[in-house]
Amino acid sequence: FMESSYIAYNRAMRDALAEIDPSVPMGPDGYGRMNSVDGSDWWQLLQTFSFYNLYTYQDAPQLEITRSLADHLQTIELRSLYYGSYTNQFGNDVFLRTIPWYALLHGYNGLFWWSANGKTSWAFSNGRLAGPDFRATRSYLQSRKGIDAVRDGLVHLIRAAERDHNGIAMYYDQTAVHAATAYSHPSNVIRFCQSFEKVIEDLGYQYDYVTPHQITHDHLSEEAFRILILPHTLAMDADTASGIRAFAANGGVVLADTPPARYDENLDSLGETSGLAPLFGEPGQPKMVGKGMGLLLDNGMQEYWRSRTRGGGPAVRTAFRELLTQHAIPPEATISSTDNTGHVGLETIVYRAADARYIGVINRGSAVREALELKTPGVVYDLRERRCLGQTGNIALELASGDVAFFAVYPAALPDARLKPVSEGTLGTSVVFPGVLEDAVQTRRVLRLTVRQPDGRERSEYAKVLEAVTGVPCQFDLPLALNDPVGEWRVEATDVITGKKQSMTLDVAPR
Repeated sequence: FMESSYIAYNRAMRDALAEIDPSVPMGPDGYGRMNSVDGSDWWQLLQTFSFYNLYTYQDAPQLEITRSLADHLQTIELRSLYYGSYTNQFGNDVFLRTIPWYALLHGYNGLFWWSANGKTSWAFSNGRLAGPDFRATRSYLQSRKGIDAVRDGLVHLIRAAERDHNGIAMYYDQTAVHAATAYSHPSNVIRFCQSFEKVIEDLGYQYDYVTPHQITHDHLSEEAFRILILPHTLAMDADTASGIRAFAANGGVVLADTPPARYDENLDSLGETSGLAPLFGEPGQPKMVGKGMGLLLDNGMQEYWRSRTRGGGPAVRTAFRELLTQHAIPPEATISSTDNTGHVGLETIVYRAADARYIGVINRGSAVREALELKTPGVVYDLRERRCLGQTGNIALELASGDVAFFAVYPAALPDARLKPVSEGTLGTSVVFPGVLEDAVQTRRVLRLTVRQPDGRERSEYAKVLEAVTGVPCQFDLPLALNDPVGEWRVEATDVITGKKQSMTLDVAPR
């Protein structure tokens, strides 16, 4: 296996680039397969890279694995996703409309559009972002709407918040991938990871991946995990097995789809001496271990990722819902379901920051007309429509396939976030608008600022998104050029949460 040499190579590249420019982000532009020949030990790589860019169509568990791990590392500056003129993507409106929101709600702060000729039959497009006259293609415009909304201030709310995982951990270790290569097939790890991901999401929950290093350094208890899932985990070192046994003894639930840890970190057979053998009994029969339990599943989980969209899967969801209801942390927001088996293709993500809760719902399935029920009622703001829905614990949700809903919930209505007006300015100088934020709760507010010159033309180069935090001074600088027109300028500040606007005039004089 090549992880050690590949990591050493990347570290050498990083160090060489740092000698030239210490600030430059470094990492792979596009990445390959989750197997034994691509060197993708993500726990090691993410401590080396400051940037990575993943394919959206290739070995999907990597999107969630890196999302989970990068949240606990300070090295990654840019996380982006590769999409564009790929088969089943370019021209796929549901995918194109949801990908900006998927990026926002899964910790990615960039998108790469891949362009290639011959991919599609769309006239004049050739899979491109724009045509020869620089007009955006119809397909790219489907994404551009979401990209504009995300960049318009919403990303500033999310990036300072913490994502809910509902106490569910999924195990990731490249050694388990190698064991599958040696004794079954690496695709088995991918399929089980995808199936567990999708059944959890379809039931309205979320999860994080964890590594052996995190398990042996008490990450499971520190992050309040209650369930640990071992997807096709054939191999494991003794220290990690010991950490998982301690997790179960202290009340954790350990789920596996096949008898785990049959081989050690060198892929030598452990036989009956497997460190996890004491946790599991017969398939489908829970085994109590200390305050917790182990369970070897017997419900055909491997193919759920595929069968769920073909009418299959209700039995799997019913059984898994019972497990999650008993042992996971209840979701902050739940979408009602008439048959109590969840919604295929509907994903709910919750972030928390101080007194705020941000709730995103992405619909990649069929149309939905249900209620979004909050565990704790509050004052709800629709962040797509920028309006207050009032004090409630029940939000009417009507989403077509490809639609996204996004809400903020606070314990009380938010007071206005305002800038102090400035009446005069001079060409060639910077006009400073001080910010005022005196909330009763600790909130992060974001103002979108637009600027118009005296003839009404918007000056997009002067536009800005301004973050404001309770008790922290903020300001908006308007750097007027020497050749800007004199007269009455107008600055409008829009609160991206409440939608409230503040309009200010500025009398600009020549220098």
